[in-house]
Amino acid sequence: MERPFGTLNSELFANLPGHTGSNTKRRPKQAETNASLTLMQLEKQIVRYLVERYNQGIDPRIGDQTRLGRWESDRVAQLPLLSDRELDICLMRRDRRTVYRGGYIQFANLNYRGEHLEGYTGSWVVLRYNPRDITSILIYREDGGKDIFLSRAHATGLETEMLSYAEAQAMSR
Repeated sequence: MERPFGTLNSELFANLPGHTGSNTKRRPKQAETNASLTLMQLEKQIVRYLVERYNQGIDPRIGDQTRLGRWESDRVAQLPLLSDRELDICLMRRDRRTVYRGGYIQFANLNYRGEHLEGYTGSWVVLRYNPRDITSILIYREDGGKDIFLSRAHATGLETEMLSYAEAQAMSR
């Protein structure tokens, strides 16, 4: 487990603004002043590093093949590619809720209103949401093991805001 951290430390983190290193005597004077990445920015840097640099690098176990090339050579068949939207939906979390009168849904101590949901009052529906921003959710109905899209719903009063699932949970305590 230490190897991935060592690689990230030497090849990625050492080049980011505010990196201090482990040697306190050689630490840059302005390190704290330059430390300015948000978690989202850091995540983007890590993903970019993995996709553009790490996976394109030669795999030392093979010697003449990139990590991505090694992975592709072991693949049995070419899987169909999902669209960006389909991939987003696959990566979303899933939950179930009941539709209340007026087309409202309660989730994470927030009220959501979706168009075309009033006809589903009393019915169970499937929610798909991004835990990083739950102000907008996707609503589906289950039909024979498949989810059929019904509507997008927005948290009332938070239409222009961003709120994570963890933040919503913390607010309700």
